[in-house]
Amino acid sequence: MVFCAPDIPWMGDWKGYLEAAPWGMENYPKLIRANPGLTLEGINRLLSYFDTMNMAEWITCPVLMSVGLQDDVCPPRTAFTTYHAVKSLKEYHVYPFAGHRVEPVHQKLKDRWMAGMLGIDALGAD
Repeated sequence: MVFCAPDIPWMGDWKGYLEAAPWGMENYPKLIRANPGLTLEGINRLLSYFDTMNMAEWITCPVLMSVGLQDDVCPPRTAFTTYHAVKSLKEYHVYPFAGHRVEPVHQKLKDRWMAGMLGIDALGAD
């Protein structure tokens, strides 16, 4: 069985990421100064080749995703652009007061979810 359980996914909707987490834009002027002819549009075009939202439609396995609503490093909106493009069975869990970390309760939920995907009844001691 193949499945995917990303916690705090990143590299989805790169342009949206720059709008939601402006500190990411700090490196653009450095790149442009160091590489004559490079433009903001050129950087974004290159990053689009690695943008997970542009590859998500190829995901065919079940997906369980988690995000912290207060995450300013990997803003949830960027994870959902990829999530919405996934065509397979999927679910997500949002932790309203969590930042850039996985809640312990989610780890237990994810362990149970993965065990179910593998057809395992018992996980051992909690």
